[in-house]
Amino acid sequence: MRFFLTLILLPQFFLSYANPNVKPTYLKIWIGNCKDSTEQPYNYVDTVSLYRMPSGKLVYKYVVNRTPDSIDQTSKLEVGRYKITFTNQFHQPIEKNVELLSKDTNHIRICQDELASYPANTLGKLKDLDSITLLYNSSGCFSTQISRLVIVRKRGLFLARLYRGELKKSKDGHPKAEYGRSNWKSYFFTPVLNVVTLNRSHLTAFAHFENELTYVDEGGCTTVDNYVLNSNYLKISKEDGSCHWNGFDNLCTSIFGEAQYNDLMYP
Repeated sequence: MRFFLTLILLPQFFLSYANPNVKPTYLKIWIGNCKDSTEQPYNYVDTVSLYRMPSGKLVYKYVVNRTPDSIDQTSKLEVGRYKITFTNQFHQPIEKNVELLSKDTNHIRICQDELASYPANTLGKLKDLDSITLLYNSSGCFSTQISRLVIVRKRGLFLARLYRGELKKSKDGHPKAEYGRSNWKSYFFTPVLNVVTLNRSHLTAFAHFENELTYVDEGGCTTVDNYVLNSNYLKISKEDGSCHWNGFDNLCTSIFGEAQYNDLMYP
């Protein structure tokens, strides 16, 4: 999920300009999710602060509310180097260096759903015929989804296939167990989409998923996503109750296509 929020962040006091011949500028900051284009009603970025560099002087600080909002322009900023800081939706502090140019308005993007770096790359460790399996169980008040994504390295290529899980049934046709967050042995999995050969964009999407998975927390949402990521080189079991990461959906949309994946999983 993504929301689009545009804030006009400007200091509440006038700055003294080092060069009166240089035209000052307005600053416009966009805050949102950069993985998809779906609008959502909440943001998860913490306080945004702007510092003049190299002095490090704080020229603006804005506490972002949970609901989208904006503030009016009250003054202009001096052109030059700045540092902007905030905390992303993974509770990770982020710093970005920006350059404000001599023009009417400068624009900055804050991606609340991106980490500072993505060092982990388990797919790069796979040898020929090695595989990595991702089990996904999303359960909430209104729906349950059980899926499995398998990626195999074969002759230098990475091949991905998606499976849908269903509860195993006894001879009388009744489920052998109830839907649960970790009852993986109670399910059988059926392939539902054709095998996809991963390109560079797909590999990047998986690396982003793998790194972000380590930061998710239980949260407080009524819908809980349970992940088990397993290979010879990595074993992760995490529960995401934030209701705003949507890691599995974002990953599968990137690999299999938004229309095809959504038509299959959310008919």
